[in-house]
Amino acid sequence: MVPHVVGIDFSHSFIRAAQKIQKNGKLPFDLLEEGKKSRRSIVTAPAVSIRQRVCFMTGDALHLPKGLGTFDLLLAANLIDRLPHPKRFLSQVLPSLVNPGAKVLLTSPYTWTNEYTPSSHWLGSPSADSFSALKKILRPSFRLIERTNLPFLLRETRRKFQYTFADATIWQKL
Repeated sequence: MVPHVVGIDFSHSFIRAAQKIQKNGKLPFDLLEEGKKSRRSIVTAPAVSIRQRVCFMTGDALHLPKGLGTFDLLLAANLIDRLPHPKRFLSQVLPSLVNPGAKVLLTSPYTWTNEYTPSSHWLGSPSADSFSALKKILRPSFRLIERTNLPFLLRETRRKFQYTFADATIWQKL
């Protein structure tokens, strides 16, 4: 069991929602069905004893607060292809966040767009894919433990879903 969890997201609305769920144990919301029609739903959280071990904060992965500390386990879920400088995060920020021996779980579908990341900063090249570039960047500080395809489903409406696979990798800090 992890004694303390820090959850950071760039989205103020995501963090506000997480904090409300943490405080109240639940959060009602409108679930889009079709067009402008929705139905009232509710998300619930685990027991208070678990919620009290979590701290949520808004933050930018490339400019994290000073004094955040270091961690034994870090999850960066679907983050890499949403950063303006993913190589900087992987080579400078990430190694400074984890203790020696710590595990890092990275997931990314590598859905690069100029909206988030200038194409000049995308991992990979015409001759190499994103994972090959990821390995090259992380190899000086991390050892690859496992790699798998991680399916996830995003619900847009009652009848429309997006089925995607993230490249999920587990690394250990040297």
